[in-house]
Amino acid sequence: MDGTIVMAIILAAFGFFSIWENLNLLFFQFGRPLMTGTVTGILVGDLKTGLAIGATLELAALGVYTYGGASIPDYASGAILGTYFASQASLSPQAAIGLAVPIALLLTQLDILARMANLFFQHRADAYVKSVDLRRVGLMNMLGTLSWGLSRAIPIFFGVWLGSGPVKAAVNESPQWLLDGLQTAGGILPALGIAMLLRLLPLRQYWPFLVVGFIVAAYLKVNLVGVALLGLAMAALVYRYAGGEEAANVAAAAEEEPAAEGRITRRDLRRVFLRYLLWFQSGWNYERMQGLGYAHVISPVMEKLYPDEGVRRQALTTHLQFFNTNPLMAAPILGANIAVEEKNEEPGFPERSVTGLKTGMMGPFAGIGDSFFFAICNTIVFSVGASLALKGSIVGPVIVFLYTIIFFTAFRWWSFVAAYRRGVRLVGQLAGGMLRRLTDAASILGLAVVGGLIPTIINTKVAYVFHSGRVKLNLQDQLDNILPALVPVLIVALVYFALSRRVRPTWAILGLLVLGVVLSVAGILKYPG
Repeated sequence: MDGTIVMAIILAAFGFFSIWENLNLLFFQFGRPLMTGTVTGILVGDLKTGLAIGATLELAALGVYTYGGASIPDYASGAILGTYFASQASLSPQAAIGLAVPIALLLTQLDILARMANLFFQHRADAYVKSVDLRRVGLMNMLGTLSWGLSRAIPIFFGVWLGSGPVKAAVNESPQWLLDGLQTAGGILPALGIAMLLRLLPLRQYWPFLVVGFIVAAYLKVNLVGVALLGLAMAALVYRYAGGEEAANVAAAAEEEPAAEGRITRRDLRRVFLRYLLWFQSGWNYERMQGLGYAHVISPVMEKLYPDEGVRRQALTTHLQFFNTNPLMAAPILGANIAVEEKNEEPGFPERSVTGLKTGMMGPFAGIGDSFFFAICNTIVFSVGASLALKGSIVGPVIVFLYTIIFFTAFRWWSFVAAYRRGVRLVGQLAGGMLRRLTDAASILGLAVVGGLIPTIINTKVAYVFHSGRVKLNLQDQLDNILPALVPVLIVALVYFALSRRVRPTWAILGLLVLGVVLSVAGILKYPG
């Protein structure tokens, strides 16, 4: 077999593995160009070039992560191809980076297609839940890896096989209006997830808290963690004055009591945690985001806790709904969720309770995880690693690897078990409507965070500028003076209305894609960058 084809297969397989690892395992951080550039340098026998390209791209992409599920340039795959081209064509690292960056931008579009392709597996899982076929539900989540992996493996294979010329030409020949339109559509697609979330929360009852969260984020420019803290304070006040003080005293007393042994064993916890490590985000899609992965991961516990088939079906249906948080912070949410369900002794499954608790935790935890782990810790460690790699030292990537595998893994296991144990003691004393009040408080917290999400993760602006003689009127500036983030609000309202009219989420996604492209081509909307 031709040596080029062999290398194309090897690097394509590495690209496939790297996206799966970055979604789930997070031992090596192969979603970062520093790590993929280093490994590619080793594979092609040119470590120095791999370090230089990976480190340079890493410094350019510091702090760039998929916050809220947004698609970002795929610098990791760009580092793979850039390193290969540099090693084969004797390109300088700077010249190779000039090629790697447009590749990364081009692969952003394939990232969007992969997330959309997983909708097929999501809907197949919905069908299998009706027959309570847990094995096939899990299989659908795992098959989501194919969409992700092939979206990287195929372009890497052809890029290596055909050489740098066709790749460069494909990037250059793609019509700019299409690239801009898809980018604009990608900026408004999170509106679907927010609208679906609002459909799950008691919006009519607690809508003022949604407005408060939006105002704090849009007008006062408070970040998501600040919004979550404000939501937590409001939830605590409502909980307290709704009669939660007495129940809180009961819960506080419970803290001093040893936890009773539950139905969930340590073996069950290890089984859930292993699935979480391997498959949690494989089925990520625009409709339910991490919902399919969550249901797959927690399904062994559902099988054990709910022997009745009808109750188990209802439980899995609940967990298949929209869910999205920082992947590291999903571990304590899973632990607390298991504890709540283990202590549930009601005859029916408490759908609203679990939904409220998950929703109330996922927003704040996402903000904390994104800010602390990605924006702060990763930025510091990767800056050090990249600076060492630029000097030709492999110690930099080694430091990043040790930090990731030790810190990330230890935190996830510790927080998962700790949340489970603490949750057991707390919910074991739930009585007299305390769970309902707690759920209401969690819903308030969730609505406040969702209000903050609207201006934060929906990235679009009005592009139209009115000209008349010497008069120039920027419409976006005028809208900001009236109501900042008005366009994201209108888009969420539009999707919410459509879902209320029983429009299927798949059609809503297609509608948003078409809307984004059309409005971009018409010069009405644009992606702010």
